[in-house]
Amino acid sequence: MFAALAPKLFDMGWRGLIPVNGKRPALSGWPRYNTQPNTPKELRLWASTMPDANIGLCAGHGVVMVDLDHTNEAVAAQVRELAGEILGRTSLVRVGCWPKTLRVYGCGPGVIKSRKFRGLSTEIFGTSGQCVIYGTHADTGRPYEWIDKTPLDVPPGDLPTLDAAQIDRFISRVHQTLEPACGDSGATQKPQSKFSGQFGSGSATLARIRQDRSNGLVTALKMIKAAAVGERHTTAVEVTFALAVAGWRDDQIETLREPFLRRFETGAERYDEDRRFTAMIDGARAKIGPDAETAARAVYHHRWSRWR
Repeated sequence: MFAALAPKLFDMGWRGLIPVNGKRPALSGWPRYNTQPNTPKELRLWASTMPDANIGLCAGHGVVMVDLDHTNEAVAAQVRELAGEILGRTSLVRVGCWPKTLRVYGCGPGVIKSRKFRGLSTEIFGTSGQCVIYGTHADTGRPYEWIDKTPLDVPPGDLPTLDAAQIDRFISRVHQTLEPACGDSGATQKPQSKFSGQFGSGSATLARIRQDRSNGLVTALKMIKAAAVGERHTTAVEVTFALAVAGWRDDQIETLREPFLRRFETGAERYDEDRRFTAMIDGARAKIGPDAETAARAVYHHRWSRWR
């Protein structure tokens, strides 16, 4: 991996490239590459001696990496949406072990220091540290993936930029979002959205959808289209659950997928939310059981298998 891609990345303007074993740098004294550009001669040496190593990108050199290390899918989706809203969109979003993601930006005016926010499962790589950008994930054994474009598509000079004030606002919002769900241990758990506990028969959304059975999908579509930027995901969760409770089939609920995904601007966001939409339906069915058609089909197949 290193021998094949590192020289191409260097030619595109990426600096601070180092060989990595799993997630650990393979070089002693590697932190100097946070400030010191590596040379073509060094790359050739590493490529010849460690051709299959992963490729790490050292922070610095005008690049900032935002590592969102949340394992709870609901939490991860909320934080990704906050990142898009406050930090801005970037076409470079890497996945190693879903739903964790790494977002890559350029550094705007001033200095963005590296900081780790353990209670928030968020880390900023601005002046120190490194992240793997190509290779095989040490835990999953699968290749790292880029959701939209890759560093081979986008030179660092073309990245959208961040400043320290944006980072501060983002961390503040993440803290506000996750704080109600964090216990004394500081472990991040699933946050309680404003819709929590509203999926019963008294839910306002459920009442609106049940009000006119023939137009329930139309009502749901209007709610998805009208949701504010910060409420798109949670609105879709409530609508999906309400439709399931009201008796709509999964294939009918599926018709909302494309309109919902069109609410998101980048391929990375749509990729994330496409997976989340499937999880929404699965989550609803896990709570209330399958729709009538699916249940009937399961009974039929069970009887047929017994007859055979």
